[in-house]
Amino acid sequence: MKSLTFLSANQKVVNVIALNKTKNGKITTPNKLILQTYHFDIEQINFAKQGGKGINLDTGFLNPKLTENNCLSCPLRFGGCYTHHGIQPVGHLSMLRRLAKLDKIPQYSVEVINQSLAMLQLTTNKYIRFGSYGCPTNLPFNLVQLLAENANNYTGYTHEWHNPKNYKYMAYFMASTHKNDPIFNSKLANDLGFRTFEIDGKVNTVQCPHSTNKHIKCDRCGLCSGYKGKGKTNIGIPKH
Repeated sequence: MKSLTFLSANQKVVNVIALNKTKNGKITTPNKLILQTYHFDIEQINFAKQGGKGINLDTGFLNPKLTENNCLSCPLRFGGCYTHHGIQPVGHLSMLRRLAKLDKIPQYSVEVINQSLAMLQLTTNKYIRFGSYGCPTNLPFNLVQLLAENANNYTGYTHEWHNPKNYKYMAYFMASTHKNDPIFNSKLANDLGFRTFEIDGKVNTVQCPHSTNKHIKCDRCGLCSGYKGKGKTNIGIPKH
């Protein structure tokens, strides 16, 4: 089994955990086998099921009205999302259309947990990119813990750090923050216990190593991995 697909408990988000190759040269060597998680709004899938007339980055796939459940409070769902550089949207859109063809998507259950345990055998000591699309807090925390503790390295980011029910994710994910933003600022996130990834600045941060040396990939770096990971400080990157 190389992928696992299931509905979140609220039945509003479809989660996909996939062992696949990537052409994203920022996160790893192209065509290296890694584990990635994707989180699609059920409204995106319904849109695709209905034919997705005119579906594209502007009118369908990234339409803010269709991303309320999977992207949640992230301000970048209204534009500027950095998970959509180059050919990334093509792969995400293709996955969305495949999901729309499924007869039934299972809910998170004991069976899904057992399947995830089987997947661990394939992913031991590999790199995990939580949230290649959508917010990774859509994954049950115990599953995040299970996967992260079994990985060689991992990265994850969330704008959902304000929500008290998500405080536990600080163990594995970075709080996505913005310089001079009154809501998504690093100080507030730090006060809550999160390490931060400031996506448009370098204030009170260590600069993302890849931004200064393209040979350093996310899978080898691993600084963006919450307080249980490799890093101990905030990380920042110029707007990208």
